[in-house]
Amino acid sequence: GDHRDLHSFPTRRSSDLGIGNNLNQIARNVNAAAKSGDMGQLDAIKILTEINATDRALTGLRDFLRKQNQP
Repeated sequence: GDHRDLHSFPTRRSSDLGIGNNLNQIARNVNAAAKSGDMGQLDAIKILTEINATDRALTGLRDFLRKQNQP
């Protein structure tokens, strides 16, 4: 079988907000569950897609707040 992670989650973007490591830990747990058969791959992909969308939204929020705080 294929033992690659379904998604290697980047922590660079949302790490500025202090939650990138938490999102990465969730992604690792989802990958582990999918590999062990405790979770279907389709369910894992859905969860990882939502994690990625959350990361993008937080990155957008961070960028917006930075622009608001510029003189």
